[in-house]
Amino acid sequence: MRKTFAIFYPAQRLLSFFDRINHMSDVKPLYLNKYSHVPLIIVSALLFLPLPYSTSLLFILAFSLFLMLKYPLDAGLFEKLLWGAFLLRMAVLLLNESFSLIPEQSDDLMYNRVAMEIVDNLSRKLPFFYGNVHSYGIKGYATFLSLLYGVFGEIHMLAKLVNSFLGLLSGIVIYKIAIEIFQERKTALISAACALYLPSLIAFTSFVIRDAIILYFTYLLIYHFILLYKGERRLMHAVSFIILFILISILRIQNLYLYSAFFIFFFLLLLFRSGVKKSIKAGMAASILLICGIIFILNFDVILTVLTYPFRAQPLRAEGGSAYLTSMTYNNVFDIIKYLPIRFIYFTFGPFLWDAKGAFLLLSALEGLLVLAATVATLLYFHRVSDGENQNLKLFLITFCLIGLVANSIVDSNFGTSVRHRMNYIVFFFIFAAAYLQNKKFRVL
Repeated sequence: MRKTFAIFYPAQRLLSFFDRINHMSDVKPLYLNKYSHVPLIIVSALLFLPLPYSTSLLFILAFSLFLMLKYPLDAGLFEKLLWGAFLLRMAVLLLNESFSLIPEQSDDLMYNRVAMEIVDNLSRKLPFFYGNVHSYGIKGYATFLSLLYGVFGEIHMLAKLVNSFLGLLSGIVIYKIAIEIFQERKTALISAACALYLPSLIAFTSFVIRDAIILYFTYLLIYHFILLYKGERRLMHAVSFIILFILISILRIQNLYLYSAFFIFFFLLLLFRSGVKKSIKAGMAASILLICGIIFILNFDVILTVLTYPFRAQPLRAEGGSAYLTSMTYNNVFDIIKYLPIRFIYFTFGPFLWDAKGAFLLLSALEGLLVLAATVATLLYFHRVSDGENQNLKLFLITFCLIGLVANSIVDSNFGTSVRHRMNYIVFFFIFAAAYLQNKKFRVL
């Protein structure tokens, strides 16, 4: 009986919300007058379904309501792209749940297990991570899952739905990033379409893995940095940037060092490109390097562990049926430099058609060709379109993309993980490709 009332209660709140809107004379209803009885009918039908199915469908309805109110279908082309991506992602989730179309990820099982260990610890009044020896990144995402499972029960479909919706929200953020930098709606539309419909971004946001939330937080981090750079509501965006940076670092500790190094590098780059006096530039640069040197000395053991990470991680990544360049092992730093160009190509554009064994790798290979085309268009953009506004932000975006790809290509040696780990960065190639097409006056939209 408690479960029945728990399911029925959101419908009562939803109906009262609709009723308030319908009786407000100064608000024009959005699809609500005509269909205000629909939620009660749907929720009543859900009472006859098993709890996992009914709860999952309620989540889908909640996401649909959000889109209906925030991005109504008849508002424009972007909203139509968004709704199409939403329906496609929901269809992929439901079909994969029934027919296992996409290969299962081993991390999926690990995160679920750790999350339920946390739930069990809480129920037994034990310390949060009692008996848990996993890394902070695994614990961080498992904590998020434990909140979901603790409230609704161990329903894996809910976590997949949330991740899929985060993938959808990531496309919205990419649209906003493109608008802020290029000030062109068509450029933003093409960028958003790529972020919403790339096969890897759909597939890997359909699992119970941390990549979807890291993807969303990373794009939000970039977006808030852009607004912070532009001087819009600096305090709010600075706080948001710091919070997102901390969350990303918890979810994947490698990003703490990678992004810290990148933002320090970019700040120094902006400093030397600015019109500030040379003496001030030298003083600020020396201060930053001094602080970094002190941090390096005080945390030498930790930083040494980070710097030697490729030597430990690369052999582990070169396993499995989709491994590549397995004979390339690192014995010293010069090996990393020597193998970097070929590893970058494999990581960024692979798998290749001759490596495609099975439908999933074939789809990834076709996507790799799209990434290659977008990369060529990006090079043409910077070669032929050197003018325009926000040049520093464009430099920021492409530098972030390249440093992320280079850093990950050093370690990854398996197409299964490389396709997943490059998601955070390849979308920016498509943004510049869209800007190039817009500049060339291609009639794409």
